Amino acid sequence: MKILKIKLIGLVLIILAASCGSSDQQKKPTPKKNSKTVLREKKTGKEYSIKETAIHVNWTAFKFTDKVGVGGTFDEVETTPKNKSGSVEMLLSGAKINIFTSSINSKNEVRDAKLRTYFFEAFNTETIQGEIISARNGKGSLKLKMNGISREVNYSYRKQSDTVLLSTTVDLNQWQGEEALDILNKACSDLHTGTDGVSKLWSEVAITVQLPLTTEQSKIQSENLQLNEGEKWKINEEMKPPITTMQEIMKHQSMGHSKDHLMVAKELKKNTDLLISSCTMKGKSHQELHKWLVPHIQLVKNLAEAKDHTEVAKHYQELEESFDLLNEYFE
Repeated sequence: MKILKIKLIGLVLIILAASCGSSDQQKKPTPKKNSKTVLREKKTGKEYSIKETAIHVNWTAFKFTDKVGVGGTFDEVETTPKNKSGSVEMLLSGAKINIFTSSINSKNEVRDAKLRTYFFEAFNTETIQGEIISARNGKGSLKLKMNGISREVNYSYRKQSDTVLLSTTVDLNQWQGEEALDILNKACSDLHTGTDGVSKLWSEVAITVQLPLTTEQSKIQSENLQLNEGEKWKINEEMKPPITTMQEIMKHQSMGHSKDHLMVAKELKKNTDLLISSCTMKGKSHQELHKWLVPHIQLVKNLAEAKDHTEVAKHYQELEESFDLLNEYFE
């Protein structure tokens, strides 16, 4: 939830930032590792966690008369959820966020410096404050405070696979951003001039926030797993082929290429057995891989024993998240 708000706000700021800089298309409070907010889907009763360290906030600003988009991200935010558990709607509603404008990231240091100096200083906004007012049936409202002014904007949201996507478009002029936009546009006039000879920086910014979800099973696994002093563990080369094969099997399923779940479970078990028989890892790395492997074996068994389409879909989701977890801790 925290991140949801953060991103919506951050996107707004970034839009402005994106348009300034070279014609090509990034400080920072560090998010807390392993910080999660629990979420339960109403229809299934399944519990999720939002992986706050994996949240992505994408923004698109526009320049030129033809309204050409320039993209970027917003890296530093703090969030405070009102509800730490419940449905997606409960998770979103009442969540508060603080976005630090100094963390704007357009992947162009020169542009980012101009955005901080020419826009955000003129905009009198070091921190963007957001609060989600409502969330229902894929739509909601969000209160944003910038330049000392609070305004409500509408947004939409949807759950796609293991991610909640929030989208909105913000008009900075609603926060009296005309002067700051003008200062930024003058500082970057050449870069904002199109083929018609007109220098143009639009006030609208499109924002999409990606909130990755994990199931309770994945949360338990991730709480047990540990990195190698902040780095991923190395998997021996001879062990990688069966892992690659299993990930390809799951990718094939996620793309809609349906195959009997019993056959999928059989192929996953076969390659899991190959992984075990080819294991040459020792010591701590072997212990950490074992922490992932034991629950994974159970997930494959659960898929093989699924009794209906609902259970099949549930276990496919859990397996996808299991492989995401593997990629997070091993390479």
